[in-house]
Amino acid sequence: MKTLKKNRSHRMDSTRLCVGDPVIVLQGVDKGKVGKVLRFSKNEKNRCKVVVDGVNEKVKHQKARQQDQTAGIIKKNMPIDISNVAYYLSSHKRATKIGYKCVDIKGEDSSDSSAQKVRYAKATGQVIERSVSE
Repeated sequence: MKTLKKNRSHRMDSTRLCVGDPVIVLQGVDKGKVGKVLRFSKNEKNRCKVVVDGVNEKVKHQKARQQDQTAGIIKKNMPIDISNVAYYLSSHKRATKIGYKCVDIKGEDSSDSSAQKVRYAKATGQVIERSVSE
């Protein structure tokens, strides 16, 4: 039997996107909008979804349930399918695919070197730094 990997909350196994990455919407009503990934989720059909800041906002009219709460209109970001977004390079103003490669990192001593697996933009070849939003 195959063992199932646990999904990490900061990254889905089926994609190379991480929480905090800038993405652009490729299809749908919000096509062309750019935002940061807030979180990942899966629905009942096991489809991977992503919540992006400022994209697919829905309006909810909330009623005050208790004395200290206020009633009002709340905007909420709803998930969209992960196939509809791509990593956004702000320097080139375009979407790109993400790949992995090993980079040699020199230690304090010139003889010490170790390889580290990093993400890079396939369109330009530049290394994508890990976001520190977690």
